[in-house]
Amino acid sequence: NTHPYVGIAMVVYLAGLQSMPKDYYDAAQMAGAKQGQQFLSSTLPLLMPSITIIMVITIIGGLKLYEVIIALTAGGP
Repeated sequence: NTHPYVGIAMVVYLAGLQSMPKDYYDAAQMAGAKQGQQFLSSTLPLLMPSITIIMVITIIGGLKLYEVIIALTAGGP
């Protein structure tokens, strides 16, 4: 069974990746950065808003499950 927010996360990450300007990658390539360095210096910082949104949505979804777990187990194992 997959996580219910996987599809939403994929759409948000895809939108974030598609909205990135190519200028950052061109500048990093001209500076001699390898692919890993380009990811850490360009991609990851530009994806932080998307990552933050998905983290908040996932945490809220996880907190919603707390009631169900307590109701089913009565707080026990």
